[in-house]
Amino acid sequence: MFHDAGAAPARCAQSLSVICSLMLSVCVRIFVASSLADCGTGTRTHARTLTHARRCPSGDVAAVMQVPTVVDCTGGVVWETAYALAGWLTAGPPHARIAPAATTMAPQVDRSQSKSIGRKQTRRPAVLELGAGCGLLGAVLARCGCDVLVTEVDQALPYLESNVASNAPPPPGWLKCTRLLWGNAADIATALSMGGVEVALHGGFDHIVATDVIFAVSLVDPLLRTMHACLAHHGSVHVCVQVRCADAHAAFLDRASLYFADVCTLTPELARCESTAFAASCDCELFRLGRKRPKKRLPSVQ
Repeated sequence: MFHDAGAAPARCAQSLSVICSLMLSVCVRIFVASSLADCGTGTRTHARTLTHARRCPSGDVAAVMQVPTVVDCTGGVVWETAYALAGWLTAGPPHARIAPAATTMAPQVDRSQSKSIGRKQTRRPAVLELGAGCGLLGAVLARCGCDVLVTEVDQALPYLESNVASNAPPPPGWLKCTRLLWGNAADIATALSMGGVEVALHGGFDHIVATDVIFAVSLVDPLLRTMHACLAHHGSVHVCVQVRCADAHAAFLDRASLYFADVCTLTPELARCESTAFAASCDCELFRLGRKRPKKRLPSVQ
């Protein structure tokens, strides 16, 4: 059962603000590759390939190549939800941000004894993106101070790898990619190992993000199981979607609470936020999951 994370007061009729926000989103959304040569893409493509870009709060531009002709998956396209979630997590309300600067607070670990010693240290958040597509969201988060692993299926991986290479953040940050089939134990183990020592010590990634990943009923449980397996106990999951399949959407809303104790909708807040007000006109919905259920209580694998 999802609950509204905010008070959800009646939406104010700030049409000018919404229109300006939408126009800004459109202006930065699609550029022909040649017009972004100075933004670090460094490539020109045929007419059917476009470059999508988003300006980060730091002033950097994350730009990725879109290849709509990818066969048997939707990973070659940048969807509206990627822009909405990028805006929410980097320029939204302070409580929403996972990368307001280059650092976050986390328990310090005494590596000589492999245990937490209760003090605090500053470190970059570790983020896993599921169904990353072209990688725009992951590239934005990497440029805003997160260490990011973006994942996809085999068909979309070559294009994702190219976009990752062209959006590498300055050291010590990193942006990596790998294959991850939801529910595949070997792929999950690979993703966790690629997260590095901090992910290993904390039992998973600090944050998991995903956009437009709810489109088939058969994939709902594998998706939730992957989120549960890859998330640290203190972590959170943000999922931004448009309704692609009503049955799959309903199944996700129904079954999310079997894997996470804290499940809520942030859709009203997303629409009220100045940096993401355009999301309402695109019917974007935003959910946050947290507090993992004990592994022994999870639904059995079908």
